[in-house]
Amino acid sequence: MPNFKKLIEGYGMTETTMGVLKCIDEIEAKRGLRPIPGVKVKIVDCETREKLGPNEKGEVCVKGPVIMKGYIGNDAATRDAFDEEGYLKTGDIAVESIVLQHSAVADCGVVGKPDEVAGELPTAFVVLKPGATVTESDILDFTATKLSPIARLRGGVIFLNEIPKSPSGKILRRLLKQKLLE
Repeated sequence: MPNFKKLIEGYGMTETTMGVLKCIDEIEAKRGLRPIPGVKVKIVDCETREKLGPNEKGEVCVKGPVIMKGYIGNDAATRDAFDEEGYLKTGDIAVESIVLQHSAVADCGVVGKPDEVAGELPTAFVVLKPGATVTESDILDFTATKLSPIARLRGGVIFLNEIPKSPSGKILRRLLKQKLLE
């Protein structure tokens, strides 16, 4: 076991080349993650793309020198990945809250499905309301216009009778990931 002196919480993704948000001490932990120097962050409404205020749910968008310039040989994906101000649309939003907007969905949990090319693909586990009859395609079509290309459910939709949760109601994502491997 390594002898760590300090653990730094952070946020990043392949397209950001490194962690772009960090939290290095207990004081910062109470305030939340902060951008690294040179990085700008905004939260936007998923449909209107309008900038949101504090404590509002939306998509995280980042801009700065550590952000990728685009996808090699895929101009369309590059155009879709950035907004008109040059911010990368991370797709990191409460994807579950979008799925839950569907009238037939009672509950859901979203995890990353391992993928050789993308690393992980968003996959939704969905519990339907009693009597509801909805297909995977129905859920995919409903969410496609509300999610950025990166956040779309490219890993598919899997229907369950219930989402595994802790006694406090937190989704047990490790159990959902195990179901992907079954």
